[in-house]
Amino acid sequence: MQAFYENNKDDIEILAVNLTNVDKGQDAINAFVLEYGLTFPIPLDEDGMIGMQYQAFSIPTSFVIDSEGII
Repeated sequence: MQAFYENNKDDIEILAVNLTNVDKGQDAINAFVLEYGLTFPIPLDEDGMIGMQYQAFSIPTSFVIDSEGII
């Protein structure tokens, strides 16, 4: 995903939303980002609302959303 982002970042946006309320905490997130050299935004779903809205019940779950917001 990082290589794809680097090759296409002028044309696409990647958000790796972290389901923080079911994850192992900020330290684990930071370690993961450093280990894989991730440079795209990783917003935190601290309350679990985004995970519920998109029905992301398994991790990872990926969506492609077009410029009009259509999944």
